Amino acid sequence: MKIRATWIVNLPLKLSIANELKKLNLDKLSFNIRDVQIELLINESTNIIDKVKISLNEEGEDAYFSEHEDINYLSNFYNNIIFRAGTTTQNFLDSFSKQINKKDFQIFNGEDFTTIYGFESTPPIMISSSNESNRYLYINDNEVNYTVKFYTKGDNIIDHVYYLLKDAQHSLELGKYEISLITMGIMFELLVTLHLAKFTDNSCFNEIHQDNTEEIYVNKPSFVPRYFKYGLTLITSKELNMDTLDAVDFIYKVRDKLTHGEELYDIQLIKESGITEYNIRDIWQRLIYYSNEVCDYFYRL
Repeated sequence: MKIRATWIVNLPLKLSIANELKKLNLDKLSFNIRDVQIELLINESTNIIDKVKISLNEEGEDAYFSEHEDINYLSNFYNNIIFRAGTTTQNFLDSFSKQINKKDFQIFNGEDFTTIYGFESTPPIMISSSNESNRYLYINDNEVNYTVKFYTKGDNIIDHVYYLLKDAQHSLELGKYEISLITMGIMFELLVTLHLAKFTDNSCFNEIHQDNTEEIYVNKPSFVPRYFKYGLTLITSKELNMDTLDAVDFIYKVRDKLTHGEELYDIQLIKESGITEYNIRDIWQRLIYYSNEVCDYFYRL
């Protein structure tokens, strides 16, 4: 039985017909590469290319598609065709990015598309076939707390912090934005456990830092100012700059929403910050830069 599979995938960057496509000198928007049909789709209201349509044909065994007797067969079949579609399209887009000086055009991480997409096939493949696991990831507070406790065992907590930073970068490269940000949040909680909690969570009163001590104990600020602004003054005269503090605050607030079940693009702070699937990768990379700044700061204490 011949299966016709089609994906329509949001592009991580928008292509202007007047600018980027003019540089490419293309005379068509549809291409056949190794029997994978790739078509760049124009948004008629904006005259911008913001999606790509990917289609292919594949032979499948009749019995599995007519009776759905073996879900493992269907799952393996889908994994094989999405790998073929994804890698072919990613290579195609990589050639684009080099020509138009765009540094990042990733839509496929080796297993799944990393941006929002839809899928359909004829006949239908009766398995979950959208990237909900990427977009609607739910990790609760209990799992985060367990991870923090795990990493605080032993004496090399600062090493674990850097390992987590690498994990956050790796998740970003795979397009796992929720995992990447939650990992950054766990990293900050480890730093608090390592350096700050003992100074801000007890009843000691330091007269030298009276104002900040009163701010902590009397006004009881939220997590980030409590530990990373006022708390730091109890152990060092150095301060984190405001851009870094704002990044830490953003990470922690979004991390809190994610671990309480909100979907990434539905979080109000994400909307207010103007973050979309088109710019999230660059913004997340900047957050990792600030996270690294915080790690280096604590490493020098």
